[in-house]
Amino acid sequence: MNKGFLSLLTAGFLFGTFGIWIRFLSRELTTFQQIMLRNLISLLIMLPIAVIVGKKFSLGKHKRELFFFGLGFPLLAIFFVMAMLYTKIGIAIFTFFASSLFFSLLIGSFFFKEKITLIKMIAILMVVSGLALFAFPLGKNFLNLGFLYALIAGFLSTLNA
Repeated sequence: MNKGFLSLLTAGFLFGTFGIWIRFLSRELTTFQQIMLRNLISLLIMLPIAVIVGKKFSLGKHKRELFFFGLGFPLLAIFFVMAMLYTKIGIAIFTFFASSLFFSLLIGSFFFKEKITLIKMIAILMVVSGLALFAFPLGKNFLNLGFLYALIAGFLSTLNA
């Protein structure tokens, strides 16, 4: 097994269990405390790696992008955590990814002049249909605050990509 595959598998596992960890930690920590703890753990892991590798980091001509990422990513984390807390984890995850795909197509076509092909339209139709079919069987209350938070988190994920 190569390192790339193992890295992807680990990242997928960690991200896939976020909802469970968020729910578990919500018994003791608020949304903002959870985000701060997660970022602190990331810093404690990445700082020694950065020192050991010793590679210089330069912002160069990407200061504006980093500024907007610095504003958008915390909002993404807040809405993602709140989506996990205010709706079922499956709905939150599915809505997050489906809305991220949907907003990627919209932003790509409006701002980057990407062509909307028949295949892309079918894909978006499938995303929206999947979202509706996934959420409707759970009753009339699927359009709750958590669903809205997941939509916002998906939109912010698209902007931060």
